[in-house]
Amino acid sequence: LVVPTGLMAPTTSVATLLVPARAMENQIHLAYVNRCDTEGDLDYVGLSALVGPDGGELLRAGPDEELLFGDVDPAAVAEVRAEQSYMDDRRADLYGHR
Repeated sequence: LVVPTGLMAPTTSVATLLVPARAMENQIHLAYVNRCDTEGDLDYVGLSALVGPDGGELLRAGPDEELLFGDVDPAAVAEVRAEQSYMDDRRADLYGHR
């Protein structure tokens, strides 16, 4: 999943806390791509990242422009889903199949 955004100062918790949490909750790789400059009174914080399906940071940019390269390992998704199989506890009978 790629999430392009324009998060502004002083809020950095979305990039550092929520993005890893969402990757872990959904057990997916997440590429968070945030703007990192200024425009008028707006100061964009950068902090782009590639996060693994366990919520761990694979790559993290700073507040300035950076070019990051990373690998996404599909096997990591299977490993995390085998270890943390909370999705198996869903009760699809309560809400129907999709």
